Amino acid sequence: MRGQVPSAPILSDAARSTATERLALLRSVCGASASERGCDTCPAGTDFPNDQLNVKEVFYGHFLSARSEDAAVGFLGCESHASGLGGTLLLSKQSNGWKLMALRPAALVDDCKKLPARDGHDVLVCFGQDSHQGVISRYLFLLDFAFQWNREDGLDTFLMVTDSAEGCVLIGSPQELVAGTIDHVSFAPVGRIAVEARLGRITSDEFQTVAEHCRTGESTPNPLGLRLTTVPRTYTFFFNGKSVRPAPGNPAIVHTEAIPPETAALVPGNYTAADGSFSIPVPYTFRMVRDPRKSPSPACNVMATVCLFYPGDGRTQAAVEISKIDATSESACLNPEHLPGRSSRFVPGDYGYSSGLGGGPAKYGFWTGESGAYRVDQSVSRVWHGDVCYQVAANIAHEGTTAVDDDRIGHDLMRVVGEFRFPKTQ
Repeated sequence: MRGQVPSAPILSDAARSTATERLALLRSVCGASASERGCDTCPAGTDFPNDQLNVKEVFYGHFLSARSEDAAVGFLGCESHASGLGGTLLLSKQSNGWKLMALRPAALVDDCKKLPARDGHDVLVCFGQDSHQGVISRYLFLLDFAFQWNREDGLDTFLMVTDSAEGCVLIGSPQELVAGTIDHVSFAPVGRIAVEARLGRITSDEFQTVAEHCRTGESTPNPLGLRLTTVPRTYTFFFNGKSVRPAPGNPAIVHTEAIPPETAALVPGNYTAADGSFSIPVPYTFRMVRDPRKSPSPACNVMATVCLFYPGDGRTQAAVEISKIDATSESACLNPEHLPGRSSRFVPGDYGYSSGLGGGPAKYGFWTGESGAYRVDQSVSRVWHGDVCYQVAANIAHEGTTAVDDDRIGHDLMRVVGEFRFPKTQ
């Protein structure tokens, strides 16, 4: 499967192709089975010819020669895991339409920059990633369709980082837990490629002391799981019009793989109420505000007992909010006519992010309207425990014109909400 990356590190040159353009390209590949989204059959030479092809990005350029008019079409499907689960089709414009010229498995053109070669034809520098048994590889490669290529050659990779921390997998000899991301790739001045990465590692012995915090398969990065401290590293390469070569003085690289420095583990903390009534883990990435009245924010109501801020920016704020609610009975707690301090309009039901809370929770997902310049979404769990009503909420506040991945943030917040606990002694 393909690993996850927070955002694309390359400012891509992918075309904003229309449905009509994609259909014309794909008809030259798979005929009548083509649609603007892909093909019901796969081209000859792929691992699974009876599979479906799903088109990704399209890049137009002069990829075969300085005068040719070509299109590189990225796709998923048709290829085995060993062949990257997809690849790229190279089509060239002829007098009677597009013609398939080459197939490059594993070289998925999804996040790429177009550069000129010595003779004027175009090449692509691309970011790719893959994961296998909990280990993610993130890499940069050069794709030159004018170069004679054999399937056995594989990708022309010039930098790779490895991350086994997300999958909690020790690798290497001696065994280590490693973390690595490629965060940004710049291409100025022409011919220079600067790569900003973050890397870290801990030894097997260090991992054993914190292994209980490893949690996989929930989110990336996992807000409640073990993570590693990483340090920034900058790698410089030069494209000479034919190949990519490392600049002198780069941080340590063996072959093409960046070597991470030894760092440390990051584990979540814990917040216990002053009266000992409840506790909740605090992810290392979150900031805790013990008294929201002294630090007002659109993401947390001033009535909150504690506010756990999700890492964000001034235009988007998110938090887990914990409050004690004035309710005199379990029924009033779990079936309110309104939710104090937020909105009188709510929709009872499962908001889809959290597992059940102990104590018999009632769940409400609802729109809360405006808070100054912000729009606020809130999902709430209510718990009646020890004759006290507790409200644990996940709040996302963002400026009205700001695009935000509410699902991803909400998932991370609700994982924390789902860990709300009462001491076992009570």
